[in-house]
Amino acid sequence: MSYTPDVMRRGLCFLILAVAVSVCVARAEMPLVSGAATAYENRKAIERVTLKKDQLESLSRWLEQHQRAWGAHITEPSSEPVSIALDLAQVDGKTEQVAVVAAARGGHYLRLSLGPGVRWAYRSFGGILKTRYARQSIDESDLAALRRLLFGQSTP
Repeated sequence: MSYTPDVMRRGLCFLILAVAVSVCVARAEMPLVSGAATAYENRKAIERVTLKKDQLESLSRWLEQHQRAWGAHITEPSSEPVSIALDLAQVDGKTEQVAVVAAARGGHYLRLSLGPGVRWAYRSFGGILKTRYARQSIDESDLAALRRLLFGQSTP
């Protein structure tokens, strides 16, 4: 079977596009060993909890389930208000911060930034695109589940 140059060119373009779209987030899927969650309202902290072992395990599973949805966040974090801030430490000593941000246009998104020693929060397959922050949308049902996991029923 022979391929025309046009077919080969299309195949190569498809391959390049597929590689560019595939993502690999630097967030290692290491177990969390400690963490704290802070809820904010009108930019003021209203509740802070130290996460217990069962919460850390549940949060690790939740983050793992959402691993593939991270995308590049090219600009520095915005001044949009944070609803929930998570400060997390993994078993390997690496730290990360996950913020639930109230988007200016409505809804919420997650923003991931990693602690010292980890250069990239987002890296596309092959390292074509690297950013210090990663981002993903979060729908209201996932946000409600995350709030319940972190704060129980006490935080709106």
